Amino acid sequence: MIETKEAISLLKNGEIVALPTETVYGLAARIDQDSALKKIFTTKNRPFFDPLIVHVQDIVQAQSYAHWDEVSLYLAQEFWPGPLTLVLPKKEGQVSDLITNAGATVALRCPHHSVFIEVLKRLQVPLAAPSANLFGHTSPTTAQHVMNEFQTHVPVVDGGPCEKGIESTVVQFDEGGDKLFILRPGMISKKELEQKLLQKSFNVSAEIRHQNNAPGFLKNHYQPRVPLILVYENPISEGDKSFIDLIKSSIPPELKITRWQLPLDPTLAARQLYCDLRQFSERNEAIYLTIPTAWSQDDRWQGLLDRLQKASHASTDFDGKWRLSSKT
Repeated sequence: MIETKEAISLLKNGEIVALPTETVYGLAARIDQDSALKKIFTTKNRPFFDPLIVHVQDIVQAQSYAHWDEVSLYLAQEFWPGPLTLVLPKKEGQVSDLITNAGATVALRCPHHSVFIEVLKRLQVPLAAPSANLFGHTSPTTAQHVMNEFQTHVPVVDGGPCEKGIESTVVQFDEGGDKLFILRPGMISKKELEQKLLQKSFNVSAEIRHQNNAPGFLKNHYQPRVPLILVYENPISEGDKSFIDLIKSSIPPELKITRWQLPLDPTLAARQLYCDLRQFSERNEAIYLTIPTAWSQDDRWQGLLDRLQKASHASTDFDGKWRLSSKT
């Protein structure tokens, strides 16, 4: 563990540092040093085609790196600092192609954490900061998670447990400006975004849309080291032999199977999600989680369902018989 002062010194000298945000801990590097950005990719084993999010201290700084429309500016004013990432047309020559995969847009967000904001203000340079874990693994929500992931290879500032617990909501407007695409669901829900837009009389609707140039877009992501099985709510009792046989058929026979329960409040569930997944991995226990039907009907759960589906190794469905659908 290091202090904030040392983190700033390391970042100034082109090193990477793990910093806390309100969502997850990020592996940070200055955006104006390609050699530092490359260290993010090599340290995480992250493919270079996966774009990074640029973290800024405020809207004024963000305006130097992208072309802003009226609605995006309004959303930033309403939700920043906070867990909302806006994908905007980038200003040429201001953002490294390593960050955007040479694309025409850049993802921007202002984090809501005193440590990260202090670092940004002292540096006066934005930071790229994907989650501080090996690519595809479970994201870290404590400094100890980062230490466990990288041992002594990555210095980390301890800012306490992350308040939100999952990555930011990522949004982008279509070219016409009348549709807001949610590229990655998070704790800012579709309904909340639409309500904010309605308050300002913006005639914009929102929809979830997955596309290949968004952070976290891969089908399998956030996965623990042990099998995670999702069981969608169905009419067969969990004590039924066919249910038990189905779960056992999808994991190695030597692993213990544990039923996982998340809080029924999505805010609390998000805070617990990644911490639980890491604990199951440490205990070497396979896990199954029953997904209530109500979760899929409440958009406050969309961010968590997105992470669970990408973290799962298999899932079940029910249409008159049990069916195992592998996701690996």
